[in-house]
Amino acid sequence: IPSLVYAQQVEPDADDIALLRSAIALTVDDANLDPRHVLERCVALAQLAVLANDDAAARTWSHRGLAIDPYHATLALTLARIDDDEAVGPPARDVLAQVVSQHPTWPDVEAALIRRQLEDGRVDEARWRISTWQQRHPNHPHMPETPGRAQEIAA
Repeated sequence: IPSLVYAQQVEPDADDIALLRSAIALTVDDANLDPRHVLERCVALAQLAVLANDDAAARTWSHRGLAIDPYHATLALTLARIDDDEAVGPPARDVLAQVVSQHPTWPDVEAALIRRQLEDGRVDEARWRISTWQQRHPNHPHMPETPGRAQEIAA
């Protein structure tokens, strides 16, 4: 399944994406599946939903997968790219913060958390996180892609 999803990420085809989404969705509720395989399917369905511009499905599958593994970086990063719906699950910044607390050496997740905090208007939280990161890893290449803005906020 991950290989099929990756192939669509490299060379997307709307018909193939729709077919894969339908096929994988049919298997995700199989009672005989190990939770790891359910998680794999949730990740695939979330990624395929992003490719199909279906944010609601991406959100739903991401939160369903995070119920199995609350520290899953791919699912947290998927949520970071779409709008929140607290009726479906916690805000992306909370999910990202949870993953960062478990995996503090994963810079892509921390960068996504900083960007999300800024988008959500939580400038003080983002300022603190940027300052802490800069102390630990000056000039790190994963610093959010707006280094000028990050420097301005950190000041």
